[in-house]
Amino acid sequence: MKTKLGWLDKALSETRAGVIASAGTAGAKAQAQDFQRYVEHVRDELQSGRDITSDLDSTFIERCL
Repeated sequence: MKTKLGWLDKALSETRAGVIASAGTAGAKAQAQDFQRYVEHVRDELQSGRDITSDLDSTFIERCL
């Protein structure tokens, strides 16, 4: 969980400029939607106090090892 939160914080800070540069494109919208789902998934894990298996863990696999 700590690793996921660390990655989430890092990813948010790294992508701010990229979001502005590519805003409005279909790819950017899809990526933002997936990332929003991942943020919600991590929130759910924090609220439950345990790891919850999700297809999002395979999408962001390098962050969940």
